[in-house]
Amino acid sequence: MTKTHIFNCRYFKIYTRLTSSDDISILPVLTAYAKPSAALAFLQQLATTNSGDVNFRESIVKATYQAFLKAEPTLVKLTMADLDNISRPTGYYDVVSGSTTNTTRDTTHPNTFFAVLKNTINLSLDVEAARLLYHGLPDLPASESPIWNKWRTLFDFVEQLISTVQNSRNENVLATVRSFSLAITRSPAVSLAQKRPVEPRDWRRSTDHSCTTAACNELRRFLANPTQAVGRFRYSERDRKHMQHSLPYEDYKFETLRIGSPLTLVVHKTNNEYLRLESRWKQDVKQMLDRIRRWRADVKFQAVLGEEIVKLEEVERWLDGTGAPPMQGVDRASGRPFQPMSASAQNHRAAALGDGMRTKTEIIDLTEGMDD
Repeated sequence: MTKTHIFNCRYFKIYTRLTSSDDISILPVLTAYAKPSAALAFLQQLATTNSGDVNFRESIVKATYQAFLKAEPTLVKLTMADLDNISRPTGYYDVVSGSTTNTTRDTTHPNTFFAVLKNTINLSLDVEAARLLYHGLPDLPASESPIWNKWRTLFDFVEQLISTVQNSRNENVLATVRSFSLAITRSPAVSLAQKRPVEPRDWRRSTDHSCTTAACNELRRFLANPTQAVGRFRYSERDRKHMQHSLPYEDYKFETLRIGSPLTLVVHKTNNEYLRLESRWKQDVKQMLDRIRRWRADVKFQAVLGEEIVKLEEVERWLDGTGAPPMQGVDRASGRPFQPMSASAQNHRAAALGDGMRTKTEIIDLTEGMDD
C-alpha cells in the first residue's frame, strides 16, 4: 500500500511517495544539499515522523539512516566553529522510546548531530554510528590554536558526546569517542599550561601609546627603564592629564606633588597586571581541574572511557603540578617538551585571542625588549 509522506525541514521540503518495495528515492535529493545542517535536520525530522508506527521506523527511518550514512557520511561533518553553537541541555527525539528530553527540540547543528547519533545507536545501526562518528566529529587543530581558549565549550561538547553514546556496546563507537574525548581534554590543558603569565624580572613596561610630545617621549623612556620604578614629570595640567590617561589606572599608581609650578605628576609602576593575570590563570586551572575530577567520578565517563579514564588522572596531575605532562610530555608538532611560554611568546600569541580583540584578560608582555 502506497503512503504519501511530507517531510518538512528547516532548509527544504521533500515530497515523496514511498512503498515497502521502493528504493529510498529521496537520497539523491537529500545528498544534493551539501550543507551538513540540512542533512542532519532532515534525518532528525524523519525520526519524528509517524513515531508510533513501528513498521515505518523499521522500513523507512532505519533504511534511510542506513543508506545515507553508508553513502554520504561527509555531509554530516562538524567543524570546531560549529561547537560554539552547542547548548545545554540537548533536546532530541528518542526513536525507540518515542519521547523527547525536553519540550523544545534544539535544532542547532551540534545538538542535531547528537540527536541523529542517538537515533542511529537506538536503531541498532552500530556500523553506521561508527561511520557517523568517524566522519562527523570535527578535526582538531594544532596545540597553538586559539580555539583551545574556549575549553569550557569544548568540554560541554565532550560531556554531550559521552552522554549520547553511554549505552552503546559497540567497540568501534566507543574507541572513536575515547580517542576524541581524551584529545580534546589534553590539548586545552597543554594550551593553558603554556599560557601561564611570566613575572617581570625588572621594571620595564610596554605601552601602545604613540604620542610624540615631549611629555609622552619622557614617559616612554621611563617605561623602558629597567631600574626605575617611580617617575616624576613636571608639566602643565593638560600634559599631566594626557600622560595619566595614556596608562591603565589598574596597573599604575598616580599622585600629584603640589610643589612649585607647574605641578609634578608622580607615576609608580606596579606588578598589578602580572598578579591579575596570574590570579585569572589559577582560576582557569582550578575550574578545569574541577571539571576533569567530576568526569573521573561520573559513571557515564567510566563506562565509555573504560581503562583509558586513567589518562584523565594524568592530565589532572599535570595541571595540579604533581605529575608529568600528558602525551609523554612532548609536543607532537615540534617534538619539544612542554614548558611555560616566555613572556614575549605569550604576547605574540595574545593578539590572536578573542578573534583579534585585545582585552585585559589576555596575556600581555610585561617584559618587552628583555633578553631571554
